[in-house]
Order: sequence, then structure tokens, then C-alpha cells
Amino acid sequence: MDWRSCKLLKSNRARMFGTGLVILMLVLIVLSTYHYYENKDQVLMRVDQRLLAGALATHYSVGSSFPLGGDEEPLFLPAHYRDDVVTLTKLCDELKLNFLYAVVKRNGKLYFTIASLSQQQLAAEDFNHYFAKPNTVVPPQFFHRTNDDAPYYFETQDNLGSFRVLLLPCVSDSGHHYYVGAAIDGAVISLALQGTLQRALVQCVLLTLLAFPLAALFVLPLQCQLYTDELTGLANRAKLKKDIQHCRKWALN
Repeated sequence: MDWRSCKLLKSNRARMFGTGLVILMLVLIVLSTYHYYENKDQVLMRVDQRLLAGALATHYSVGSSFPLGGDEEPLFLPAHYRDDVVTLTKLCDELKLNFLYAVVKRNGKLYFTIASLSQQQLAAEDFNHYFAKPNTVVPPQFFHRTNDDAPYYFETQDNLGSFRVLLLPCVSDSGHHYYVGAAIDGAVISLALQGTLQRALVQCVLLTLLAFPLAALFVLPLQCQLYTDELTGLANRAKLKKDIQHCRKWALN
């Protein structure tokens, strides 16, 4: 009878410790997951703010002064086109973006009017590399939007890699509608999200290690209640049985 009682008490103590530890670990996992998704949203929000800043800077620096004409009028190069391309390329580098450009909608398609260049294209003085060429990376959903005045964010992939892109509707000084685009490398976003995930995992591991002493602090008061009388605060019958069993064990050894 005494052996069974002590065995039951040990089992109850282990069960309480395990239950407390599992509860704490579940709470920590939930909190770590919440913090990861919260930080993920903040990373994406900062990326979208960079894209918006680049698009607005393009509109106010070179896009608004570009002569667009009507839908049936042909696009033509202005006299200051070369200087505008250089300005846009420097702006793109300063903002740490991959691509800044402006496009105009003609016959259900988007055509480049101006775009930033790579250093190789700039060195080769290929200033009209993108001029009047169609933008083929825009998804079909863009042309079926109900609100054409809202910024449009999307992900795309081409032979240069994957990118997150913003198309911002704008109006030129001549009153013509066009879109300003800004793109950032998807690898930059993936790297930032990877860092966020690693921090969340480290946080979860550290808090889990702290859960062991916290679980012990949770179990010890319960253990005292098992072996202590509630009214007198003295050892109860369970404590007596445990001590007897302990003495028998030492006597047998």
C-alpha cells in the first residue's frame, strides 16, 4: 500500500510538471508565431514604402514633364531625355531599388516612356533601351481592375530574377494619365523575412529553455500542497508514507 501511494505521488508530480511545461511551451510557440507574422507584415510594409517613395520621386523628378500625347499619337524622345535617364538611374541607386520607370497605356498594353538603366547600359550610352517597348511583366489582372486610381502591387519573375513591383497612377503636366513603376529584388525581401524567422526561432528556443525553471516553480507549490495539511500546515499522511518508503529503500540497500 505504501509503495503504491508513493509511486502514485511521484506519478502525479511528474504529470503536473509535464503538464505545466507543455502549457508554457504552447504559449511560447503561439507568441513566437504571432511576433513572426507581425514582424513579417512590418518588413513588407517598409518594402512597400520604399517602392512608393521611389515611384513618387520618379513622378516629381522626370515623369511629370514627359510629353505623352494621346492614345493614337506616337511616342517621341524629348530633348532632355538623356539627362532624365541619368537622373532616374542615380535616383534608383540612391533609393536602393532595382528599377524605376514610367509607362503609358496604349491599346490595352503598357509601353515604356522612360526607365532607369544598369551600369553596363549607362556605360554603353544605350539611353533609349526601353523607350516605346512593351512592358510584358504586368499581370492580366491589372487591366481588369475596378479602381484604376489605386496603387497596384504585384510580384513578378523574369530572366533577371523575382521582383516586387509597384505601379502608381499619375497625371502629367499636360493632363495625360500614365503609370510610374518601382521594383525591388525579391531576394532582398526573402533575406529580410529569413532574418525575421531566425530571430523568432531563437526567441522561441530561449524562452523554451526558460520554461523549465518556470514549470518547476509552477509544480513546487502543488507538490507542497500534496504533502501538507491545509489547516495546520504540517506534514500529512501522504508525506508520512513517502518518508516511510524512503526509509525502507535505504534499509534494503
